[in-house]
Amino acid sequence: MAESKLNALEWVQLNPTGTCPTARSGHSITGMGRISIMFGGIDPQTKKNGKIFPNNQVYTVKVVKDNIEWRPIQCGGDVPLERTNHAACAINNDRLFIFGGFYTSNLRFNDVYILKTTDFNWQQPPNQRSGMEPKNTESKIGAPEPRANCTANFFKDKVFIFGGHGGVGYQRTSYNDIHYFDCETSEWTKVEYQGGSPPNPRGGHCSMVLTDKEMLIIYGGWSSMDQFADIHAFDLVKHNWVNPDISLEIPRWYHSSICIPAIPSWKFFVFGGSVGQFSEGESRTQTKFSDEIFFLDVPDVKDIKPYPIPIKGNTPKGRENASLFWDSSESRLILFGGWSNTWVSDAWALKVNLITGPPYAVYSILPNKGPQTGKTKVTITGDGFKDSNTVIRFSVSKDQFIEVNGSYVSPTELTCETPAFDKVDKPAVVTLSISKGDYTITNTSFQYYLNTQADQCLAFGPGLSFDNSAGNPTLFVIQARNTKG
Repeated sequence: MAESKLNALEWVQLNPTGTCPTARSGHSITGMGRISIMFGGIDPQTKKNGKIFPNNQVYTVKVVKDNIEWRPIQCGGDVPLERTNHAACAINNDRLFIFGGFYTSNLRFNDVYILKTTDFNWQQPPNQRSGMEPKNTESKIGAPEPRANCTANFFKDKVFIFGGHGGVGYQRTSYNDIHYFDCETSEWTKVEYQGGSPPNPRGGHCSMVLTDKEMLIIYGGWSSMDQFADIHAFDLVKHNWVNPDISLEIPRWYHSSICIPAIPSWKFFVFGGSVGQFSEGESRTQTKFSDEIFFLDVPDVKDIKPYPIPIKGNTPKGRENASLFWDSSESRLILFGGWSNTWVSDAWALKVNLITGPPYAVYSILPNKGPQTGKTKVTITGDGFKDSNTVIRFSVSKDQFIEVNGSYVSPTELTCETPAFDKVDKPAVVTLSISKGDYTITNTSFQYYLNTQADQCLAFGPGLSFDNSAGNPTLFVIQARNTKG
């Protein structure tokens, strides 16, 4: 991984409130605007015929300060059967999309359920009625083969399903295909790859969509033959694979992840999972549960860089099949549940605002030089600016800075006048805050210089000679100097 210059961050264990769920793994927690929704998973208290069995429970989740508030929801409509290791994603923050998953270790789903968060009613697409125990049969409407451990990502009214483990009948197949579900027509389409080299078949990976670049990113996973540490990118418009020249050192699967659309580059956070390697038929004694957290910085699909996040203090125990979701109000990653040789029910928060920054950024300042007495009119360029209370900070040291008000011009441009400093011996670092939010993690610099002092200036040249003739052109030079000479 690339070298990280971050100061150590600290996990905080959250206090559970409300009606708390049982410990579990293989569940999903999906951000839906102001709340998040947990669905399904497997836990030791849900049993069928005396055996531990998945559940189909729904909880709303809210995080306020150091508390995590749980509320079970009794949903109506076409309630899905119990399942674990399914795929889930949000559709425009008002619908939760669920696909596939394990019913038992041998039976997998390939159905779709959608939960409307306005009334908490489940519904199925009109052409995809199920509700019966799965039989690992091939879809009659072009849906993917029955599978679990796949991923779902929403992009432009479509949900893209990649990979997974499953198959028809008694097959135990790993997949590297992509299908998409059209949210307008409820129809499935299998994507025909137009170029590039697709990843090896796998499940237990993680994925994200870079909406600004129209790309799907795949990381890690495993198959019966191998485990993976590679990263792949798929163009969602051209339908071709682009392979970034990057692979992390250690294979990882069943990890938790979340993508944050930060400025100027998106951040993809990854926690835990199982790491190591094992051969087909071998036990996993050479693997372990990871408690590591890191992020991928993604300015471009061919310039992805992984960075470790140094941690101090207590940390969540290593685990797999947990859920990671986002607390936007505090810029925190929230971790819940998972499997660590037993089911766990703890919840942890990690504040990462120093990595993601606020939803605005500073890129440059012009002019970038001016007198120490201030009042230079400058233009600041960046991204995400709003016509709101903007404070621009000029810092010459950690403890020495002056703030001025900025004037909004456009989402990419602000203006202000530079402040005056009594003494400056290096460029000022320029950052800003909008509506009392965090200061930008990006910055630019402004070079101060001293004003010219007449009694320090020097004039020389033949034009100063007493022997010059009046009325004839001549030459002399004035060297402007400040108080330092």
